[in-house]
Amino acid sequence: MRTALVLIALCLPLALEAQDFDAFPDHGHRDYELFTRHETGKIQRGGELEGRTGHELGDVSVGGSVGLAFDEIGFLATGEADFWFTRFFSAGPLLQLNTGRDFFLIAGGGPKITFDFDDNDFSDLVKPYVHLGPAFVIASGDHDHHRHHRDHDPDTEVGFAIVLGTGVDFYITDNLSLGTGFLWNWLVTRPLDDRFYFGWKVIAAKFHF
Repeated sequence: MRTALVLIALCLPLALEAQDFDAFPDHGHRDYELFTRHETGKIQRGGELEGRTGHELGDVSVGGSVGLAFDEIGFLATGEADFWFTRFFSAGPLLQLNTGRDFFLIAGGGPKITFDFDDNDFSDLVKPYVHLGPAFVIASGDHDHHRHHRDHDPDTEVGFAIVLGTGVDFYITDNLSLGTGFLWNWLVTRPLDDRFYFGWKVIAAKFHF
């Protein structure tokens, strides 16, 4: 009888300790999950990657958009690429085609800052950005904007511009995002006497590698 009581006294603390651990089964797992997310830049559960929390050095994004240009209203199409250095900073080319009152082909690029704070699940999906850079401009049209006259050939001029862009990307998956954005184009050398035009990227799509 005494032996049985001794065994019970020895085993009881072990049983209570096991019960306390089972009452909070997720603590150790969650600590591991947060550690993995911080170290790798991705959310990991059960050994599987479930979401992107930030780009890393060597990542590449390629995409384009369609939208509207506003000088007189016209069509806007863009193509772009981003080469990532950190989840906040990337750089790459931007090509714009504007067929409004005048025809503009604007080829440029520059650095981009992405506001990827990685604080919560919302930041994993929604990433605002801003970029700024120089561009080379080819413009076709008329100084007096009467290029549709049959007896008048349009003028073609080249110049330079400064392009400011803002927008937001919504990450559908790790490798695909949809978004919208705006482009402010200051035509520094005033080709065709134009000084500025504004573009709205109504819908943009990007593939991330």
